[in-house]
Amino acid sequence: MIIVKEELLKSEEACTYSFSLEEAGYYSINAQVTSDTDWAIKGNESCLVEVMLDLENGDVMRFHFVTYMGKVSHNYKVNFGYLQQGSYSVTIRNVNNAVCNEADMYLHQLELARIPLDKELTLVYKHAPVLYGRNHFTTYDGCYTDTPLALMYSYYLNEAGQLQIDYEFVFSHEDEGTPGKLLMSKWGRNTDIEWCYTVKLDADHFGVIERSYQGPEHEYRLFTGDFLLHTQRPILQVRTTNGNFDHKLDSNYCFALHPDIKWDKKLEPREKFMKQYNYINTIMIKEAERQLINHEEDKHRIAHPTKYVYAFFYVNEEHRNAVIDLVYKTETDRYISSAHDFYQPPFGYGSYTGGFAKFLIAMEMDLDWSVQDLHVRLLDGERMEIQKMEFYALRANGALEELYRVEESITLTQVGDCKRVKEGV
Repeated sequence: MIIVKEELLKSEEACTYSFSLEEAGYYSINAQVTSDTDWAIKGNESCLVEVMLDLENGDVMRFHFVTYMGKVSHNYKVNFGYLQQGSYSVTIRNVNNAVCNEADMYLHQLELARIPLDKELTLVYKHAPVLYGRNHFTTYDGCYTDTPLALMYSYYLNEAGQLQIDYEFVFSHEDEGTPGKLLMSKWGRNTDIEWCYTVKLDADHFGVIERSYQGPEHEYRLFTGDFLLHTQRPILQVRTTNGNFDHKLDSNYCFALHPDIKWDKKLEPREKFMKQYNYINTIMIKEAERQLINHEEDKHRIAHPTKYVYAFFYVNEEHRNAVIDLVYKTETDRYISSAHDFYQPPFGYGSYTGGFAKFLIAMEMDLDWSVQDLHVRLLDGERMEIQKMEFYALRANGALEELYRVEESITLTQVGDCKRVKEGV
């Protein structure tokens, strides 16, 4: 259902539209928007847009999105969740947020769309968290940094035979916590992925057994907070500058993202979205341009994200806690992905130590390189069997372009063991 086409909203201007639903179901409001902003320019990063839904019984739901794509037309989706049939009105407002400069917002199309859901997705949407934005440095931190870009989920039977759904947010950056250099060498990105919320269900009848979330200091907490109006969607808030959460709320802007990205922990790296969603990589690039590339502190200063090799590793589950890095060596050059042999508490090695068997690391490379001179090295652990490797370049438009794929297994058997990733190329 197309509600409107073409509307200009200056700062604090709003427009209201009425519509009726003839059938109950899960619904999304999809706003095709541009704005006179640029995520790479300090003070002009975005507009904050409020989406207010008035229900027939007088209840009101307020959600927001941030126009991080600026002048590039983008479809910003708000997950309304389950709506009964009846009459509604929706108001779109360009909020004067006092954090970014006032800017015009162009609403090119507003669509109400029913979300087609199977049994699995119905449960995923039923329990999907609603997230209030961080207000640590300013009232609206998420308008210019660490903004939530996507919501991932994992859906599986756990060891207790319960149906478990885990939700993880992808943020545009991690302001504090892991320094910028290590974000690239350890995680292969300067975005942040944080486990937010888990619900455990009875596998037969889907009754809730336990709800939990990640609190400050990465604390595992049982969820005892509030839910979105008449639903089982928990309400949480970004509490810390490294992307941890709280069920106590003191923020006044709220994100309702779709759980668009399914992650199979046993088969895929978390960073699979980088291959699929160019807009996330584009925001990663822009936030690095604004915050990291010219940072005054060396530990936070990185090269431009397009100047890295991005390496996806698929290793044996038994060896997932071992640590490897990349070494590029020729007769004249030597590059090391692990932040030049970095090791320092509390961060440990300057390479991946996250405990998953599928992961991503990145190595800065400022020259034309050959895969024949690229090596993988065991930094810690008794052994690692690497089953597959994929190497990508990040382009300026946010696209990850595959360069090489190595499907011959490599086994590293002792610390310091260093082998070519591909012989005879």
